[in-house]
Amino acid sequence: MAKYACSPEGVLALNNAASRIIASSEELSAETSTMRSVADEYGDTLGPHKTELNSALDGIAGALARCIEPANNVSEMLREVADGYEEVIGQNPYGSLGN
Repeated sequence: MAKYACSPEGVLALNNAASRIIASSEELSAETSTMRSVADEYGDTLGPHKTELNSALDGIAGALARCIEPANNVSEMLREVADGYEEVIGQNPYGSLGN
């Protein structure tokens, strides 16, 4: 489990979590596009399953579209907390002994 204390390690952990959220949503989007491309490429061999597959991919794309903004919001909140931690750490006149 990551530490999210008001420390340099906590700042790093929060920023890493924010980055992973964004990267994961981008990866899901890219993989969905790849699946759609593959389905289009092999559409003739999929027969009646092509419609079913397109419907599933449409559902996935719709769900992703609804999740992107909240995921970006969570990522932004994590970065804001990390920025706040950095500010507090920078104002600490006692260095690491004051934590």
